[in-house]
Amino acid sequence: MDPALQLALRAALALLLATAASHKLRDLARFRATLAEYEILPRAIVTAVAPAVAVAEAVLAVMLLSGSAVALAAVAVSSLLLAYAAAISVNVRRGRLDIDCGCMGPASRVPLGHGLVLRNLLLASAAALLVVPAAPRVLEWLDVAGALAATVALSACWLAVERMLVLAPRVAALKRKLS
Repeated sequence: MDPALQLALRAALALLLATAASHKLRDLARFRATLAEYEILPRAIVTAVAPAVAVAEAVLAVMLLSGSAVALAAVAVSSLLLAYAAAISVNVRRGRLDIDCGCMGPASRVPLGHGLVLRNLLLASAAALLVVPAAPRVLEWLDVAGALAATVALSACWLAVERMLVLAPRVAALKRKLS
């Protein structure tokens, strides 16, 4: 893999994980409640798992940013995102669409749906790409600038998708109302 592309993917995923961890750690009680609402884990372990998830996201963000053990971090990030997709999918199949995904904190309530499953599968695939080692070449300043620009663009895409997922149920309700 081109090292500039790898840097952009690492930075974008690290930013996503750091933001998610930050929201969870700032309101751990709310994240515990959200995690319990999924009804995937036994209630007795939710209290311990919630902070562990947030800390894992933070540690993985640091690993990706630092470039240490990228392949290991890639596998862990991909596994974490696949676990999120599975938990969401189980609840979508149960018809429990009113649960907040718990992804990005209370300011961005995103109800469960197929879009979230797809989003997490795509993110897991992007993380899995980082298992491919970077080609042995020195990054020039233009490579770093390009990776930074790509990170900003990917973050903007993330925010746009997040907003669409937030608004999708409202748009669907409005369509039903107008029909």
